[in-house]
Amino acid sequence: MPARREFLYCIVLLISFCSSGFGQTRLLIPYKVDSLWGFCDTAERIVIPPQFGSVDPFIHGVAIFSTYTKDIGKDEQMVGHGKDIHESMESMEKHFKYGLTDTTGQILLPAEYDHMYTTGVGRTYMTKNKVKSVRYPSGVLFTPHRYTIEHAFNDEWFVVRDRRHRFGVIDTNERVMIPFRFNYIDYLDEKGYAQAATKNGRTGFIDRNGKFIFSFKKGRLGVASSFEEDLAMICVGKEKGYVDNYHYGFIDRQGKIVLPAKYRRVDGGFSSGLCAVNNGERSGYINRRGDTILPFKYGGTSRFTNGYGSFGSFNESGLIDTTGKLLLRVSGEASFRIVNRDFIIVERYSGNFGHVSGLMDLMGREILPFKYRLIGMPENGLFCVIEEGGKLYYMDMRLHAYRGR
Repeated sequence: MPARREFLYCIVLLISFCSSGFGQTRLLIPYKVDSLWGFCDTAERIVIPPQFGSVDPFIHGVAIFSTYTKDIGKDEQMVGHGKDIHESMESMEKHFKYGLTDTTGQILLPAEYDHMYTTGVGRTYMTKNKVKSVRYPSGVLFTPHRYTIEHAFNDEWFVVRDRRHRFGVIDTNERVMIPFRFNYIDYLDEKGYAQAATKNGRTGFIDRNGKFIFSFKKGRLGVASSFEEDLAMICVGKEKGYVDNYHYGFIDRQGKIVLPAKYRRVDGGFSSGLCAVNNGERSGYINRRGDTILPFKYGGTSRFTNGYGSFGSFNESGLIDTTGKLLLRVSGEASFRIVNRDFIIVERYSGNFGHVSGLMDLMGREILPFKYRLIGMPENGLFCVIEEGGKLYYMDMRLHAYRGR
Protein backbone atom coordinates (compact mmCIF):
# COMPACT_ATOMS: atom_id res chain seq x y z
CA MET A 1 0.00 0.00 0.00
CA PRO A 2 1.47 3.42 -0.98
CA ALA A 3 2.56 5.51 1.97
CA ARG A 4 -0.01 8.30 1.33
CA ARG A 5 -2.91 5.83 1.04
CA GLU A 6 -1.74 4.01 4.19
CA PHE A 7 -1.61 7.34 6.05
CA LEU A 8 -5.17 8.27 4.95
CA TYR A 9 -6.39 4.79 5.90
CA CYS A 10 -4.99 5.23 9.43
CA ILE A 11 -6.68 8.64 9.75
CA VAL A 12 -10.05 7.13 8.77
CA LEU A 13 -9.59 4.36 11.35
CA LEU A 14 -8.70 6.90 14.04
CA ILE A 15 -11.78 9.04 13.27
CA SER A 16 -13.98 5.94 13.33
CA PHE A 17 -12.47 4.85 16.66
CA CYS A 18 -13.07 8.23 18.30
CA SER A 19 -16.58 8.67 16.91
CA SER A 20 -17.56 5.24 18.22
CA GLY A 21 -16.99 6.47 21.79
CA PHE A 22 -13.96 4.33 22.63
CA GLY A 23 -11.61 7.29 22.48
CA GLN A 24 -13.79 9.53 24.61
CA THR A 25 -13.07 10.19 28.25
CA ARG A 26 -16.08 12.42 28.97
CA LEU A 27 -16.67 12.96 32.67
CA LEU A 28 -20.17 12.01 33.77
CA ILE A 29 -21.39 13.57 37.01
CA PRO A 30 -24.21 12.30 39.24
CA TYR A 31 -26.98 14.86 38.87
CA LYS A 32 -30.31 15.14 40.67
CA VAL A 33 -33.51 16.52 39.18
CA ASP A 34 -36.42 16.74 41.62
CA SER A 35 -36.16 13.43 43.50
CA LEU A 36 -34.35 11.28 40.90
CA TRP A 37 -30.71 10.90 39.95
CA GLY A 38 -29.10 10.60 36.54
CA PHE A 39 -25.83 11.83 34.99
CA CYS A 40 -24.82 15.06 33.28
CA ASP A 41 -21.68 16.31 31.56
CA THR A 42 -19.50 19.21 32.74
CA ALA A 43 -21.86 21.67 31.02
CA GLU A 44 -24.73 20.19 33.10
CA ARG A 45 -26.38 18.72 30.00
CA ILE A 46 -28.30 15.55 30.85
CA VAL A 47 -26.58 12.46 29.41
CA ILE A 48 -28.36 9.67 31.32
CA PRO A 49 -31.90 10.80 32.24
CA PRO A 50 -32.77 11.00 35.97
CA GLN A 51 -34.47 7.70 36.81
CA PHE A 52 -32.67 6.32 39.87
CA GLY A 53 -33.09 6.69 43.61
CA SER A 54 -29.34 7.26 43.97
CA VAL A 55 -26.16 6.82 41.92
CA ASP A 56 -22.42 6.53 42.53
CA PRO A 57 -19.71 8.01 40.28
CA PHE A 58 -18.49 5.83 37.42
CA ILE A 59 -15.57 3.49 38.11
CA HIS A 60 -14.04 1.64 35.16
CA GLY A 61 -17.04 2.51 33.02
CA VAL A 62 -19.76 1.25 35.39
CA ALA A 63 -21.82 2.98 38.05
CA ILE A 64 -23.95 1.59 40.86
CA PHE A 65 -27.51 2.89 41.09
CA SER A 66 -30.37 2.19 43.47
CA THR A 67 -34.14 2.21 43.46
CA TYR A 68 -36.44 2.61 46.43
CA THR A 69 -38.61 -0.29 47.51
CA LYS A 70 -41.06 2.10 49.15
CA ASP A 71 -42.14 5.69 48.66
CA ILE A 72 -39.63 7.92 50.47
CA GLY A 73 -40.56 11.55 50.94
CA LYS A 74 -38.35 14.47 50.00
CA ASP A 75 -37.51 15.11 53.65
CA GLU A 76 -36.07 11.60 53.99
CA GLN A 77 -34.09 12.06 50.77
CA MET A 78 -32.29 15.01 52.36
CA VAL A 79 -29.45 13.01 53.89
CA GLY A 80 -29.33 13.42 57.66
CA HIS A 81 -32.43 15.61 58.02
CA GLY A 82 -31.40 16.61 61.51
CA LYS A 83 -30.09 13.14 62.40
CA ASP A 84 -26.63 11.66 62.50
CA ILE A 85 -25.56 11.05 58.86
CA HIS A 86 -24.67 7.38 59.38
CA GLU A 87 -27.89 6.73 61.32
CA SER A 88 -29.91 8.31 58.52
CA MET A 89 -28.06 6.34 55.83
CA GLU A 90 -28.62 3.04 57.67
CA SER A 91 -32.33 3.70 58.17
CA MET A 92 -32.76 4.40 54.43
CA GLU A 93 -30.50 1.62 53.13
CA LYS A 94 -32.95 -1.14 54.02
CA HIS A 95 -35.31 0.35 51.44
CA PHE A 96 -32.75 0.28 48.61
CA LYS A 97 -32.12 -2.28 45.86
CA TYR A 98 -28.97 -1.88 43.80
CA GLY A 99 -28.09 -2.35 40.14
CA LEU A 100 -25.35 -1.46 37.64
CA THR A 101 -25.35 0.76 34.55
CA ASP A 102 -22.77 1.72 31.92
CA THR A 103 -21.93 5.15 30.48
CA THR A 104 -24.64 4.85 27.82
CA GLY A 105 -27.34 4.25 30.41
CA GLN A 106 -27.69 0.57 29.54
CA ILE A 107 -28.67 -1.51 32.58
CA LEU A 108 -26.00 -4.17 33.09
CA LEU A 109 -27.48 -5.59 36.30
CA PRO A 110 -31.08 -4.93 37.37
CA ALA A 111 -31.88 -3.30 40.71
CA GLU A 112 -32.46 -6.51 42.64
CA TYR A 113 -29.37 -6.71 44.86
CA ASP A 114 -29.23 -5.94 48.61
CA HIS A 115 -25.62 -4.68 48.61
CA MET A 116 -23.16 -3.75 45.87
CA TYR A 117 -19.72 -2.13 45.50
CA THR A 118 -17.10 -1.79 42.75
CA THR A 119 -13.38 -2.16 43.48
CA GLY A 120 -10.50 -0.16 42.03
CA VAL A 121 -9.73 -2.96 39.54
CA GLY A 122 -13.27 -2.88 38.15
CA ARG A 123 -14.77 -5.94 39.83
CA THR A 124 -18.26 -5.46 41.23
CA TYR A 125 -19.30 -7.47 44.28
CA MET A 126 -23.00 -7.87 45.05
CA THR A 127 -25.28 -9.70 47.48
CA LYS A 128 -28.79 -10.97 46.79
CA ASN A 129 -30.71 -12.91 49.43
CA LYS A 130 -27.41 -13.49 51.29
CA VAL A 131 -25.80 -15.01 48.17
CA LYS A 132 -22.63 -13.17 47.05
CA SER A 133 -21.52 -12.81 43.43
CA VAL A 134 -18.80 -10.96 41.54
CA ARG A 135 -18.99 -9.35 38.11
CA TYR A 136 -15.79 -9.00 36.09
CA PRO A 137 -15.16 -5.92 33.87
CA SER A 138 -15.74 -8.23 30.88
CA GLY A 139 -19.31 -8.77 32.09
CA VAL A 140 -18.79 -12.36 33.25
CA LEU A 141 -20.70 -13.13 36.46
CA PHE A 142 -19.37 -15.61 39.03
CA THR A 143 -21.68 -16.99 41.73
CA PRO A 144 -20.32 -19.94 43.73
CA HIS A 145 -23.08 -22.34 44.74
CA ARG A 146 -21.42 -24.09 47.66
CA TYR A 147 -19.45 -21.24 49.20
CA THR A 148 -19.75 -17.59 50.28
CA ILE A 149 -17.32 -15.10 48.73
CA GLU A 150 -15.29 -13.00 51.18
CA HIS A 151 -12.86 -11.17 48.87
CA ALA A 152 -10.26 -11.73 46.14
CA PHE A 153 -7.18 -13.79 47.01
CA ASN A 154 -5.32 -12.83 43.82
CA ASP A 155 -6.29 -11.98 40.23
CA GLU A 156 -7.69 -15.50 39.65
CA TRP A 157 -8.93 -16.94 42.95
CA PHE A 158 -11.28 -15.98 45.77
CA VAL A 159 -11.24 -16.36 49.53
CA VAL A 160 -14.53 -18.01 50.50
CA ARG A 161 -16.33 -19.54 53.51
CA ASP A 162 -17.96 -22.94 53.58
CA ARG A 163 -21.13 -23.80 55.50
CA ARG A 164 -19.10 -24.49 58.64
CA HIS A 165 -17.62 -20.96 58.42
CA ARG A 166 -14.15 -22.23 57.56
CA PHE A 167 -12.03 -20.17 55.16
CA GLY A 168 -10.44 -21.54 52.01
CA VAL A 169 -9.60 -20.46 48.45
CA ILE A 170 -11.32 -21.52 45.21
CA ASP A 171 -11.02 -20.71 41.50
CA THR A 172 -13.90 -19.67 39.24
CA ASN A 173 -14.74 -23.34 38.60
CA GLU A 174 -15.17 -23.81 42.38
CA ARG A 175 -12.12 -26.04 42.55
CA VAL A 176 -10.53 -25.88 46.00
CA MET A 177 -7.06 -24.35 45.69
CA ILE A 178 -6.41 -23.94 49.44
CA PRO A 179 -8.22 -26.33 51.82
CA PHE A 180 -10.85 -25.15 54.31
CA ARG A 181 -8.82 -25.24 57.51
CA PHE A 182 -8.50 -21.55 58.32
CA ASN A 183 -10.36 -19.12 60.50
CA TYR A 184 -9.25 -16.18 58.32
CA ILE A 185 -7.31 -15.59 55.08
CA ASP A 186 -6.32 -12.18 53.73
CA TYR A 187 -5.36 -11.24 50.15
CA LEU A 188 -2.07 -12.45 48.63
CA ASP A 189 0.35 -9.52 48.45
CA GLU A 190 2.80 -8.71 45.66
CA LYS A 191 5.52 -10.87 47.24
CA GLY A 192 3.32 -13.92 47.77
CA TYR A 193 2.37 -13.54 51.45
CA ALA A 194 -1.20 -13.77 52.80
CA GLN A 195 -2.07 -13.22 56.44
CA ALA A 196 -3.94 -16.23 57.86
CA ALA A 197 -5.18 -17.74 61.12
CA THR A 198 -6.39 -21.21 62.06
CA LYS A 199 -9.19 -22.29 64.38
CA ASN A 200 -6.72 -23.23 67.12
CA GLY A 201 -5.26 -19.71 67.23
CA ARG A 202 -2.20 -20.20 65.04
CA THR A 203 -1.41 -17.00 63.10
CA GLY A 204 1.11 -16.17 60.41
CA PHE A 205 1.51 -15.92 56.65
CA ILE A 206 0.75 -18.53 53.99
CA ASP A 207 1.85 -18.81 50.35
CA ARG A 208 -0.42 -19.31 47.31
CA ASN A 209 -0.56 -23.05 48.08
CA GLY A 210 -1.86 -22.48 51.61
CA LYS A 211 1.36 -23.53 53.33
CA PHE A 212 2.60 -21.46 56.25
CA ILE A 213 5.75 -19.51 55.40
CA PHE A 214 6.05 -18.88 59.13
CA SER A 215 3.58 -18.85 61.99
CA PHE A 216 3.17 -18.39 65.74
CA LYS A 217 1.28 -20.61 68.14
CA LYS A 218 -1.57 -19.26 70.21
CA GLY A 219 -0.42 -17.67 73.45
CA ARG A 220 3.02 -16.44 72.37
CA LEU A 221 2.06 -13.60 70.05
CA GLY A 222 -0.26 -12.97 67.14
CA VAL A 223 0.06 -11.46 63.70
CA ALA A 224 -2.14 -8.36 63.61
CA SER A 225 -1.76 -6.97 60.06
CA SER A 226 -0.55 -7.61 56.54
CA PHE A 227 2.86 -6.36 55.40
CA GLU A 228 3.38 -2.69 54.67
CA GLU A 229 6.85 -1.65 53.55
CA ASP A 230 7.92 -5.24 54.40
CA LEU A 231 6.93 -4.99 58.08
CA ALA A 232 3.84 -6.56 59.65
CA MET A 233 2.32 -5.78 63.02
CA ILE A 234 2.28 -8.29 65.88
CA CYS A 235 0.53 -8.14 69.24
CA VAL A 236 0.96 -9.76 72.64
CA GLY A 237 -1.36 -9.75 75.63
CA LYS A 238 -5.07 -10.30 76.02
CA GLU A 239 -8.25 -8.54 76.99
CA LYS A 240 -9.24 -8.49 80.65
CA GLY A 241 -12.91 -7.71 80.76
CA TYR A 242 -13.30 -4.43 78.91
CA VAL A 243 -9.61 -3.55 79.31
CA ASP A 244 -7.38 -3.90 76.26
CA ASN A 245 -4.01 -5.16 77.50
CA TYR A 246 -2.40 -5.62 74.07
CA HIS A 247 1.04 -4.32 73.11
CA TYR A 248 2.25 -4.08 69.53
CA GLY A 249 5.49 -4.50 67.59
CA PHE A 250 6.68 -5.53 64.12
CA ILE A 251 8.19 -8.50 62.28
CA ASP A 252 9.95 -8.77 58.92
CA ARG A 253 9.18 -11.20 56.08
CA GLN A 254 11.29 -13.92 57.70
CA GLY A 255 9.15 -13.78 60.85
CA LYS A 256 11.95 -12.13 62.84
CA ILE A 257 10.90 -9.59 65.46
CA VAL A 258 12.54 -6.31 64.45
CA LEU A 259 10.59 -4.03 66.82
CA PRO A 260 9.50 -5.55 70.15
CA ALA A 261 5.84 -5.40 71.18
CA LYS A 262 6.04 -2.42 73.53
CA TYR A 263 3.63 0.07 71.97
CA ARG A 264 0.09 0.45 73.29
CA ARG A 265 -1.40 1.45 69.95
CA VAL A 266 -0.32 1.57 66.33
CA ASP A 267 -2.18 3.91 63.99
CA GLY A 268 -1.79 2.03 60.72
CA GLY A 269 1.37 0.44 59.39
CA PHE A 270 4.59 1.90 58.02
CA SER A 271 4.38 4.54 55.31
CA SER A 272 7.12 6.86 54.05
CA GLY A 273 9.44 4.91 56.38
CA LEU A 274 7.55 6.05 59.50
CA CYS A 275 4.84 4.62 61.73
CA ALA A 276 2.47 6.38 64.15
CA VAL A 277 2.54 4.71 67.59
CA ASN A 278 1.40 5.41 71.13
CA ASN A 279 3.51 4.66 74.23
CA GLY A 280 0.54 4.58 76.59
CA GLU A 281 0.54 8.30 77.29
CA ARG A 282 1.30 10.21 74.09
CA SER A 283 1.69 9.51 70.38
CA GLY A 284 4.66 10.00 68.08
CA TYR A 285 6.43 8.54 65.05
CA ILE A 286 9.17 5.92 64.82
CA ASN A 287 11.31 4.63 61.95
CA ARG A 288 12.01 1.02 60.95
CA ARG A 289 14.75 0.75 63.58
CA GLY A 290 12.45 1.95 66.34
CA ASP A 291 14.17 5.33 66.64
CA THR A 292 11.90 8.17 67.70
CA ILE A 293 11.75 10.48 64.68
CA LEU A 294 8.94 12.74 65.84
CA PRO A 295 8.63 13.00 69.64
CA PHE A 296 5.83 11.49 71.73
CA LYS A 297 4.03 14.75 72.37
CA TYR A 298 0.81 14.40 70.42
CA GLY A 299 -2.61 13.43 71.71
CA GLY A 300 -3.23 11.37 68.58
CA THR A 301 -1.44 10.66 65.30
CA SER A 302 -2.34 9.10 61.97
CA ARG A 303 -0.62 7.05 59.30
CA PHE A 304 1.43 9.01 56.77
CA THR A 305 -0.38 9.51 53.44
CA ASN A 306 1.38 10.88 50.38
CA GLY A 307 4.25 11.94 52.63
CA TYR A 308 2.10 13.75 55.20
CA GLY A 309 1.06 12.77 58.70
CA SER A 310 -1.43 14.37 61.05
CA PHE A 311 -1.73 14.96 64.78
CA GLY A 312 -4.65 16.06 66.88
CA SER A 313 -5.72 17.03 70.37
CA PHE A 314 -8.55 18.98 72.00
CA ASN A 315 -6.59 22.24 71.62
CA GLU A 316 -5.03 22.02 68.16
CA SER A 317 -4.50 19.72 65.20
CA GLY A 318 -2.25 19.83 62.16
CA LEU A 319 -0.28 18.26 59.34
CA ILE A 320 3.45 17.50 59.41
CA ASP A 321 5.99 16.15 56.93
CA THR A 322 8.47 13.33 57.51
CA THR A 323 10.93 15.72 59.19
CA GLY A 324 8.34 16.91 61.69
CA LYS A 325 7.94 20.29 60.03
CA LEU A 326 4.53 21.82 60.75
CA LEU A 327 2.72 22.39 57.46
CA LEU A 328 -0.82 23.18 58.56
CA ARG A 329 -2.35 24.01 61.91
CA VAL A 330 -6.01 24.41 62.93
CA SER A 331 -7.42 25.19 66.34
CA GLY A 332 -9.33 22.49 68.19
CA GLU A 333 -9.83 18.82 67.40
CA ALA A 334 -9.76 17.90 63.71
CA SER A 335 -8.98 15.09 61.30
CA PHE A 336 -7.38 15.34 57.85
CA ARG A 337 -7.70 13.45 54.57
CA ILE A 338 -5.09 14.36 52.00
CA VAL A 339 -6.14 14.51 48.35
CA ASN A 340 -3.05 16.41 47.15
CA ARG A 341 -1.15 19.58 48.06
CA ASP A 342 -4.04 21.75 46.92
CA PHE A 343 -6.88 19.87 48.58
CA ILE A 344 -6.87 18.79 52.22
CA ILE A 345 -10.25 17.67 53.56
CA VAL A 346 -10.43 18.94 57.14
CA GLU A 347 -13.14 17.74 59.52
CA ARG A 348 -13.45 19.84 62.65
CA TYR A 349 -15.41 19.02 65.77
CA SER A 350 -18.53 21.12 66.19
CA GLY A 351 -21.08 21.03 68.96
CA ASN A 352 -23.98 21.67 66.60
CA PHE A 353 -23.66 18.83 64.08
CA GLY A 354 -20.87 16.72 65.56
CA HIS A 355 -18.43 17.68 62.81
CA VAL A 356 -18.18 20.24 60.04
CA SER A 357 -15.97 19.83 56.98
CA GLY A 358 -14.10 22.18 54.67
CA LEU A 359 -11.20 22.22 52.22
CA MET A 360 -7.79 23.78 52.85
CA ASP A 361 -4.44 23.75 51.07
CA LEU A 362 -0.97 23.26 52.56
CA MET A 363 -0.54 27.03 52.76
CA GLY A 364 -3.37 27.09 55.30
CA ARG A 365 -5.77 28.82 52.93
CA GLU A 366 -9.44 27.97 53.17
CA ILE A 367 -10.57 26.64 49.77
CA LEU A 368 -14.09 25.63 50.82
CA PRO A 369 -15.62 27.08 54.00
CA PHE A 370 -16.36 24.91 57.00
CA LYS A 371 -20.07 24.59 56.42
CA TYR A 372 -20.45 21.03 55.14
CA ARG A 373 -21.56 18.01 57.11
CA LEU A 374 -19.42 15.77 54.92
CA ILE A 375 -16.89 16.04 52.10
CA GLY A 376 -15.92 12.64 50.72
CA MET A 377 -12.62 11.66 49.16
CA PRO A 378 -12.93 12.19 45.39
CA GLU A 379 -13.95 9.25 43.21
CA ASN A 380 -13.19 9.59 39.50
CA GLY A 381 -12.39 13.28 40.10
CA LEU A 382 -15.62 14.05 41.98
CA PHE A 383 -16.16 15.12 45.59
CA CYS A 384 -19.40 14.02 47.22
CA VAL A 385 -20.57 16.79 49.57
CA ILE A 386 -23.44 17.04 52.05
CA GLU A 387 -24.52 20.45 53.27
CA GLU A 388 -25.64 21.19 56.82
CA GLY A 389 -29.27 20.98 55.70
CA GLY A 390 -28.69 17.49 54.30
CA LYS A 391 -28.59 18.27 50.56
CA LEU A 392 -26.22 15.92 48.73
CA TYR A 393 -24.48 16.73 45.43
CA TYR A 394 -21.11 16.49 43.68
CA MET A 395 -18.22 18.86 42.91
CA ASP A 396 -15.47 18.39 40.35
CA MET A 397 -11.79 19.18 40.93
CA ARG A 398 -12.42 22.75 39.77
CA LEU A 399 -14.86 22.92 42.73
CA HIS A 400 -17.76 23.48 40.38
CA ALA A 401 -20.91 22.30 42.18
CA TYR A 402 -23.45 20.19 40.31
CA ARG A 403 -26.35 20.93 42.62
CA GLY A 404 -29.09 19.65 40.34
CA ARG A 405 -32.46 21.26 39.97
